Amino acid sequence: MKNVVCCLACLSVLIGIAAPAIGQPSAFGTAAPAPKTEEKAAGEGKPEEAPKTPEAVFEKMELKERIAQLMIVTLQGETAPSGEDVSFMKSYLPGGVVVRQAIDADSAMGYVRLIREFELNAKAPLLIGADLYELARRDRRAASLYAQLPSLLSVAATRDAACAGQLGGALADLCRSIGFDFHLGPSLELAPSIAEAPGTLNTLGSDPVFAAAAGQAIFQAFADRGVMAVPMGFPGGGNNRSEGTPAVLLTPAPRLAECDLMPYAKVIEGGTKLIHVGNTLMPTLDARSRPASQSKAVITDLLRVKLHFDGLAVAGPIDSEDVVKHADASEAALQALEAGADLLYWNGAESTVMRAVDHLLQLVKTGRLNEAIINEAAKRVLKFKFELREATKDTVKNRQWASALEKRAMNKEAYHIERRAITMAKNDGQVLPLDKHSGMVGVVGTIEVEAFRDALQKYVPRIPEFRIVTAQSVGDIEDFEIERITKNYGAVKTMVCVYTEAPRVTGQVRLLSALKKAGMRVVLVRLGYPAQLDELAEADAIVLAYCDSVTYGETLRAVADVLGGAGPIRIDLPAKEIVFKAGESRRFAAAEVVRTPTGYLPVQVSEAFPVGLGLNYDPGKAIKKATWEFGDKKKSKGMSVEHAYGTPGLYAAKLSVKGQKKESASREFRITVEQ
Repeated sequence: MKNVVCCLACLSVLIGIAAPAIGQPSAFGTAAPAPKTEEKAAGEGKPEEAPKTPEAVFEKMELKERIAQLMIVTLQGETAPSGEDVSFMKSYLPGGVVVRQAIDADSAMGYVRLIREFELNAKAPLLIGADLYELARRDRRAASLYAQLPSLLSVAATRDAACAGQLGGALADLCRSIGFDFHLGPSLELAPSIAEAPGTLNTLGSDPVFAAAAGQAIFQAFADRGVMAVPMGFPGGGNNRSEGTPAVLLTPAPRLAECDLMPYAKVIEGGTKLIHVGNTLMPTLDARSRPASQSKAVITDLLRVKLHFDGLAVAGPIDSEDVVKHADASEAALQALEAGADLLYWNGAESTVMRAVDHLLQLVKTGRLNEAIINEAAKRVLKFKFELREATKDTVKNRQWASALEKRAMNKEAYHIERRAITMAKNDGQVLPLDKHSGMVGVVGTIEVEAFRDALQKYVPRIPEFRIVTAQSVGDIEDFEIERITKNYGAVKTMVCVYTEAPRVTGQVRLLSALKKAGMRVVLVRLGYPAQLDELAEADAIVLAYCDSVTYGETLRAVADVLGGAGPIRIDLPAKEIVFKAGESRRFAAAEVVRTPTGYLPVQVSEAFPVGLGLNYDPGKAIKKATWEFGDKKKSKGMSVEHAYGTPGLYAAKLSVKGQKKESASREFRITVEQ
């Protein structure tokens, strides 16, 4: 943290501002006042007052400034804006910037406060945002210092839009605490539909209906907190790529509305004002099969005309490899604007953006680019930014430091979502839940599993732990590690193997087979995208969790609950009508309708592991209390009760259950009682 403070202080001198205090929130919770510029301190007079309306700002801007307003640029500095970032911002102040990385939430806030200083003498507000998942992701071998952020795939596995709303609220709170105006996400692209595509956690699954409901819940949570979420990847198909090839949307045009477009259509109906158009190739929509970001058929005809989107279209990244291998980035920028884009998103060095701005300026002067395209887009961008700043001025004024308390609250939300996402994909011989019949239980993992072992010991005592320390560095489970584990397992009868995607599956299979050969039952816990399950199917039980392989603390706490039988609960009532005879006594058993664990496989892995798969075990250990209300003024408590109706009629009954972790669930159901 000391190094971050030094970097910020040095940068403050470079751009001519006072360094913000790092790690010292106000005792009253209000933001510290903005530092004064050196010019003010030297008494050189007040700067000219900036215009207060977008129309006035537009009139004062030169054409180059208007073009720069159409750029959203990724800053390259890691702990603060770099020298190149500062030079660019002084000469080509863009419409918005994206912060790629910051060590933790507090240093990210310091980073943002430095960027805000450029607004002091700017004519227009500056949009500042981030992809929060990218922001929090450090080197793949280093644990994140941020609160755990559940993946979109975890939300998909819950099949619960309320969990999506929880995630949206947590992300929006983090944005608001740090000082961001927008989050680049979530992606509304469906899971890959081609077998050779690599898996991704950045998807709300394969079901467009759920993805639409979850997307709406996330965006509403952001809107409620005065922060913008940017739906990414319009019109979909971005996950359909194999190694070395661009993404291609393969869905036939007549099916798009009920498939890939559905999540985007729903958030547009909900009033989103920013939407990202990706670089996916669109052969079913564009005869020239141009990237979506440069296609008039996509941005104007589909997004604006068919879906009635009247907000800002953000196209790009314009400098991505998929684009620049076929066209110069400056020419791609021209095509995107002519196709109907308002903002151009850039990922790489600012020098490319500078060349693009200068190139577009020259095209206007030579008549190749109609200046009206620039002017109309700039007016829309300025109007949006002024309206956003007015709507969120109280939020900005009362912004608080990102505290450890907030991190604990976010981890609590992550734990709740991860619990509901855990999916049991196999449970031969009812190996789960673990109990006295499991014998001694051991834990082996390709990641740090000590905290997981401690959490599991609440349910199963005396657990030996085996850490495969070389797996992450060499990318495989070496034979000597397998020999070490199988020779020292002692009295272990059931081994829990915690695997990630990182080590090669061949080593994972060898270890699994060695454990089975030694006579142990094996419970496989797979973290990350659920690939290669067929190769690992020798395990007696398979439990899936959908977290990043370097941010898994809350996930493994949730997995321990599920393995120990204290997982989350839901009630699934039978679809068929319940019909009794008057005076007939019937048994009502909670175990027949209460389900745990609650997760579903959100993507298609194989025929043996289809989308929607989600097994359950006896919920007895997960339920603390069950209450039955029969609609005839009679009530009973217990996992299994008897009841008879004395009078024919239609009755509204209700089952309410309380779980081990202060969770509850209730469902009403109707019973027809005949004469």
